[in-house]
Amino acid sequence: MNPEILNGVFAIGGTIAGGIIGFYSSLHANKRLLRVEAASNLRKGLIPIIMKINTSGFASEMELRNAVVARFENHAIDIETFRFYVSQKNLEAYDQAYQEYHSMVSNRPINFGSKLSPDKFYANKVKAILKFAQPH
Repeated sequence: MNPEILNGVFAIGGTIAGGIIGFYSSLHANKRLLRVEAASNLRKGLIPIIMKINTSGFASEMELRNAVVARFENHAIDIETFRFYVSQKNLEAYDQAYQEYHSMVSNRPINFGSKLSPDKFYANKVKAILKFAQPH
C-alpha cells in the first residue's frame, strides 16, 4: 500500500477519534458543571435560614414559619431544578425529603409529631435535602 495514502488514512482516523473524544469529554464536563451550579443554587437558597438558626435562632415558631414561607417559592424552584441531577436510585428518597420539607409550610406546627424543637426539626429537613447536593 502507498505510504502517502496510509498516512492520510491515519491522519483522518486520528482527527475523527480526537473529535469524538473531545466531544464526549466536553459533554461530561458540562453536565458536571451544570450539576455543581444547581447544587450551589440549592445550598444558597436553603442556607440563610440554617445560618440564622445556628447563630441567633428564631424568637418563636411563628418567626421561623414566616421566614420559611417567605422563601418557600424560591426553595421549591431550586429543589425542582436540582431534581434533574439526582440519580434514579436516589430520586424516591429525594422526593420524600422534599415532601417532608414541603409539609412544614402547612397550617400545623412545624415540628408536628416530633419531640425536636422547631429550629432543629427544620434544620434536619433541610439537611435531608442538602445531602443529595454533596459533590461526588
